[in-house]
Amino acid sequence: MRLDRRDAAIIVAISALFFIVAAFNLGQLTIPSSAWRVQEDYVTLNLDGNRTVSTVYMLVNTDKDMTVSISTPTGQGWAARNGFNKNGYYIWLNATINATTDRVRFRFYLPAEDILEMAVVDSNQQLVGIKSVKSEAGDLTVSRLVDEQGLVENPPTYRSETYFDEDLFVRAAKEYLSRKEPIAEETHPPLGKLIIAAGMDVFGFTPFSWRIMGVIFATLMIPVIYTLGLALFKTRAAATIAASLLSLDFMHFSMSRLGTVDTYLVFFVLLSTLFFYLSYEKMVGGSGPDYRFILLGVAFFGLAFSVKWIALFGLVGEAILFLVVWVFGPSSYPDTRARLGSLTKPVALIAVMIVSVAGGIYLTSFIPYALIGHSLADIYNAQWSMLAYHSGMAAFTHPNESFWWQWPTMLVPLWIYLRQLPGNLSSSISAMGNPLVWWGGMVAIIVALVEGVRRKWPYLFLGVIYLTQLLPYTLIQRYLFLYHYYAEVPIICLALAGLLHEAWYKPRQRKYVIIVIAAGCVLFAAFYPVISGFPVPQWYIEYLRWFRGWRF
Repeated sequence: MRLDRRDAAIIVAISALFFIVAAFNLGQLTIPSSAWRVQEDYVTLNLDGNRTVSTVYMLVNTDKDMTVSISTPTGQGWAARNGFNKNGYYIWLNATINATTDRVRFRFYLPAEDILEMAVVDSNQQLVGIKSVKSEAGDLTVSRLVDEQGLVENPPTYRSETYFDEDLFVRAAKEYLSRKEPIAEETHPPLGKLIIAAGMDVFGFTPFSWRIMGVIFATLMIPVIYTLGLALFKTRAAATIAASLLSLDFMHFSMSRLGTVDTYLVFFVLLSTLFFYLSYEKMVGGSGPDYRFILLGVAFFGLAFSVKWIALFGLVGEAILFLVVWVFGPSSYPDTRARLGSLTKPVALIAVMIVSVAGGIYLTSFIPYALIGHSLADIYNAQWSMLAYHSGMAAFTHPNESFWWQWPTMLVPLWIYLRQLPGNLSSSISAMGNPLVWWGGMVAIIVALVEGVRRKWPYLFLGVIYLTQLLPYTLIQRYLFLYHYYAEVPIICLALAGLLHEAWYKPRQRKYVIIVIAAGCVLFAAFYPVISGFPVPQWYIEYLRWFRGWRF
């Protein structure tokens, strides 16, 4: 089937709805940018009158240890209050004061990097005006601490700071944009960080800019999965169901709004899968491989591999499927031996494509790395450095880690952000799946594997790709996270669409398809606060804890 105007209308409608919801409250368009470079000093904020100060906030940009003590005046001198003893890259630190005063003094003990803004909040959770700021060392640049009060988010949330691994990828993207050494994140190839940098280049350095490219790429996945669903099952219903399920999945939504690189990886992997399937379909139809589609599949694999090496897992599955269809599918060769003997030329041709096209794309992604002064030898050594990093993580554990066998059942969501807010509200973000999609998809994958054994070729394709993208994690000894399952989400959406689409064309069963999609919408709406960071009362979050391991 070819895409027509009706298909285009469906794609645009689902994509537009997803983009609007995903881009809502994505992040601030402007944040404080003028910074004071921390040095040993006493700094006093003179407030706009005697106020009951509740909290002091400080937006920092440093990975160095920074100790800051806080005090307020008394009749005999200064009384110590809570201080700061943390670091972070574009995050808001906070300290509780609970004192009535007209001045707050800070002592900075060690030179560090930057503080971009400070803010004082009273007992009514309102920003307190600051009349002046004084440095005991006479540093006039200290005024930068309070020169952008209009850009302070009160109270601060994910909308105005980095969270989870954004501190690594966002910083590396900014370093690439500034043509500096990307020391913040050197454990993955450059392409994903360069895409983040492109967003920054267009929109400036803000939370919105370092996340918007993820939303765009996640939105673009919807027409890709629609096309793949149409190619697999030959019905508009299958394509629409697959696209709808992906747009309603929590992991797809949350990861799209996070300034890391996994969404770009999954987008390129899905495109590669689409083109490899188009060739696979011709093979099972008896026409032989279509090397034009294989070339496109290899090219998008090269882009995916240039984001993260784990793109290789899907390529292995596609290679297995190619061999299976060549040996056991329709063919003009008289027997298996003849088929095996004829493999030399196509395998060699595809190997040349992978080395030249995918390899060339991968090497090209290092051009910005070379432009800051690195040689080919440095690029070669960087590969070994990345390998050493990932292989050397085996001895460590992480509070958010989970095991591969836990991922399909979603027993351990990845809790990536929490900010306690006034009024017993919480802004929380967990990366997890829509229960309907993941649990229903698990059943659909089992069905696909069974049907694949019976030589129902579309189901075999989905089952093999699913297994080859999951089973390699059984061999990886480093700690892993639920987001490593993200590449499987489009596959389970397609498998579930394969189970449901035929019911759409049976009048008495169509209602079940509607019920499934409606249930997915209800679950998305119910869990929206804990996958988006939208502030809600703590009691509401507790209602969503269906299992002990579900942390929000």
